[in-house]
Formats: sequence, C-alpha cells, structure tokens
Amino acid sequence: MKVKCPNCGYQSEGNFCRKCGSPLPRPSSTGEGTSIPEGHWTAKCPVCKSGPLKWVSKKVLFGLGTFQTLECHNCGAVFRPEKGKFKLISVKDKTNSVWQDYKNQSLTEKEWKNIASGGVSFAKQRQLDFERWMVLLKEGLVNFEVLFSPSSLLLGPGEKLQAVLPNITLWEPRSIRRSTGIYGGPSIRIMKGVYLRLGTFSAGGESHEELRAIDQGTLTITNKRIVFSGPTRTVDLSLNKIISIEPYVDGIAVRTSNRQKAQYFVGLSPGKYPIEFTVENRKYTESLSGLMLKYLIEGLAKKQIFF
Repeated sequence: MKVKCPNCGYQSEGNFCRKCGSPLPRPSSTGEGTSIPEGHWTAKCPVCKSGPLKWVSKKVLFGLGTFQTLECHNCGAVFRPEKGKFKLISVKDKTNSVWQDYKNQSLTEKEWKNIASGGVSFAKQRQLDFERWMVLLKEGLVNFEVLFSPSSLLLGPGEKLQAVLPNITLWEPRSIRRSTGIYGGPSIRIMKGVYLRLGTFSAGGESHEELRAIDQGTLTITNKRIVFSGPTRTVDLSLNKIISIEPYVDGIAVRTSNRQKAQYFVGLSPGKYPIEFTVENRKYTESLSGLMLKYLIEGLAKKQIFF
C-alpha cells in the first residue's frame, strides 16, 4: 500500500520514501497515531530521551488539506519535516535544555539521534571542538604552520617558521596637528564691500593621533619573533619583548617593551587564509582571525619561557 511521504509528498511503499529517504508513516495496531520503523532515530525522543515519536496528521485551515508532524506524548515535543531535516517547533517545558539549545532549528536525523543519546548537533560539536583547539593553541600545544607564500627571511639558530602571510598592511599611529586662529578687534567700513580690520590675530592648535597605513608586505611569524617586510619598511619584534596583543577581526595590534606605541598588522578576511585543524579525527577549516594569531603568538611565547 502506497502512503504519502510527510517530507516530500511522494507516494511510496515500504518503510522509507524512495525519493527522499524519510521514514513513512505506518498505521499502529491501536489505530492511534503512527509507528516508526525499528531502530530509527524517532525510537527515542531527543527532548525527554524516553518515549518514542509518533506521526500525527493535522488539518490545515478550513480542512482543505493535512500536514504531518512527529510528536512525543511524554514531553509534548513537536518536530516538523523540512527539506530532508526535522525542525523542533514546540515543547511543553520551555526550560528544557534541548529546547534552549535547538529550538526552531532544522537538524538531520543523525543529529537528533546524537542528541537523544546525550550528544550534540554538528554545529555545536564544531563550536566545542574549535574552542578546545583554541585553548590548546594558546597553551602552545598545537603544531601550527600556515605558510601561504615563500619566505626570504634568514632564520637564526633553532628558529622555525610558523606563519607567512602576504598582503598584510602595517598601520601606525601618527600625531596630527590642527591649527586654529582667533581675530580680535573692530572693523571700519571704508567703502561699500571694503572693510579695514583693526586688532590682533592669535593662533593656536591642537594635536591628536590617527592610524595611517605605512606599508604593505609580508608578515612572518617564527617561534622567536614577528617580522614585517615591505618595500619601504621592515619591523622586527622579538617575542620576549611583547607586552600585549590586541586581536581584531582583520588583524592584531602588538605592543612591545621597546616601543611607546602599538603597531597594527591588518589584512585578514574571511576565506583569505584557511586554517585546517583536527580534533579527535574530526577535521575542520576555519578562516585565520586576529584572535587565532594572538593565541598562536602567546603559545609560542610560552614555549620560549618553559623550554
């Protein structure tokens, strides 16, 4: 007997839809709701982790049609089929942790099965793995090499390349002075449109700092220093002289003990420098960010202290 797939609407036979692979509703022995094929993710509700989910048919406005949802009679969780995935749209207890984490999210069957078994979604697992990897990077426990271009830097004894990033702009603060003048005294009309001004003129000024692009070149990070090399400017910063690093979306600001002002290395953008990392055989790719550079440099500095 052919039944209508609740996900794509295709008329099919058996336990699963031949078009999209979603489970097909089967009449239960009691006639209430529908049963789920044995071993399927809906055998255990991801929200309460106890009762199974059942297909429930509901009429749309004016009874002109029906739609189906998966519902748990224990906790009231409602899942709606959505383009091959299932969206959690309602629960009775709004304080439930699963609802708080995944409300109105469309996840795959495998993800909901992971959650029902105490796991997390793919996106949350990625976030947890990335945070864990960043902690290891900050502690200097990650072998991190991102060489996006050849390096002409002469390395010293025991010095190793960690990152070579082309098309980075060096910015530095510059003092800008703005002059102002004040005139004091009367004006005497000599003829129409012509005045003679008497009195004095006093000049003054104020200064402020502005960030200005100094040069564009290659930023090289080794296990001992940070080196910027451009057509007109070279900067060589030893890791053991760094006081602080301020991360930004597109770069970092570095302060050292032998310089009064910070130097800014800018030029990162999403997708420009992809970084691959692995956590427990799970492989990911993230764009290099200012925070990632900060943690890399801090980890390298810690290695110098302890090793």
